[in-house]
Amino acid sequence: RYRLYSVGAALGGSIARPWGERNLRLTMSLDAIGESFRDRDVRTGAAGAAGDRLSGRVRTVGEFAWRQLTLTTAINLELAAQRPVGNPGPFAELPSASFDAMANPTASVRWLDGDVALKSNLAAYTRLPTVMEMFGDRGFTVGNPALVAERGWLADAGVVWAPDRGLGSVDRIVAEAVGFWGRARDTIAMASTTGVVARAENLGGSTSMGTEA
Repeated sequence: RYRLYSVGAALGGSIARPWGERNLRLTMSLDAIGESFRDRDVRTGAAGAAGDRLSGRVRTVGEFAWRQLTLTTAINLELAAQRPVGNPGPFAELPSASFDAMANPTASVRWLDGDVALKSNLAAYTRLPTVMEMFGDRGFTVGNPALVAERGWLADAGVVWAPDRGLGSVDRIVAEAVGFWGRARDTIAMASTTGVVARAENLGGSTSMGTEA
């Protein structure tokens, strides 16, 4: 039997200031979450693997609007501290204590002209292993203490057509075409080891791309 406890909190605020024909908005938000994993053998009552993780994120966003153009930039600063404790049992080992600091920038551009909008986004991201991926559940998921964070870049660009008038009995029309691309390193994915038990692994680099309409 295992239990995963999670509690979080969020705080945010924004400042908007007109500047001639231009508008500038600054937004800041703070998120924090605490997670605690506890494992106990239901037959013997013996305590198994246990660990705690505290993570937080500070997000600062700046939005600049001028005529049809809107430019948005942001920086995400994430901090995570992990403290494993307890006996992991015979099938897993505990990850070591760690502290991670990650800064991920993002940028987006949008151009609106009548019924047509052009948009583009670029973002860096970091995905930490989940508590379950690190500790497992002593059942069908085996923990992997050697996991490292997945990091990568995401980009997309597209066009949207949304006329303010309908067509016949259709009162709203929206057409969109988007192309996207992503590149990750140390990709985290679940891999089956015996056909029944799964274990999260870092698979190296991966690239994804495509279009949607």
